[in-house]
Amino acid sequence: PVTGLLLACALRAGGWPVLLKWPNDLVLSLPEGPRKLAGILLEERGGVLTPDGLDEALVQLLDAAPDANPMIDVGAWRLTRYRQRAYLIRPFTTPTAPIAFEFSPEQLTLDFPDWGGRLRFNPIANGGLRQVALTGGLTLRPRQGGESLPQNGVNKTLKNLLQEAGMPPYRRERLPLIYQNDTLLAAPGAGINTELLAAEPDVGYVPVWLPYDGY
Repeated sequence: PVTGLLLACALRAGGWPVLLKWPNDLVLSLPEGPRKLAGILLEERGGVLTPDGLDEALVQLLDAAPDANPMIDVGAWRLTRYRQRAYLIRPFTTPTAPIAFEFSPEQLTLDFPDWGGRLRFNPIANGGLRQVALTGGLTLRPRQGGESLPQNGVNKTLKNLLQEAGMPPYRRERLPLIYQNDTLLAAPGAGINTELLAAEPDVGYVPVWLPYDGY
């Protein structure tokens, strides 16, 4: 049913008057009455979805204002929308306390189960964070609001960097920030502190956040 719901949403966004008829039929909503468009063979895993719940979720998603980012509970999942794309996500509780870790060039991928993902440091020449910035006092922290990152001589707010990166709001909330002591080093996928870049011939490291759920 979730796949059918998302497909119906995508078709509606493209101008098709499509609705989901429980449990797996896509129908055209026409003046002369509904007409079946297609059927979907599905296997439901995790959570219980009801016809009323799906209908309500579809209505809320499609009726929300164009600039809104609705978050709708659908069984054990949540349905949201960003820039006219629908996302089906699992509920997640962001850690509130800093999590300390150590960087090593010999182990560039680190697991953080509490954050639901992995942090990978990609080595690059003439760029990325210099190694001294990754030596000691490293923590992952949640956003508190008001953070900024130096970007080529200008401090840019983290809020603007995340928006420029096109990161959906739900992912921004789940994104850990990398600190050395009280200095913000990076928001993976949005920006790194350009005052701490490596210069030739040194190797630098670009942090990449890899959620376990892949989205």
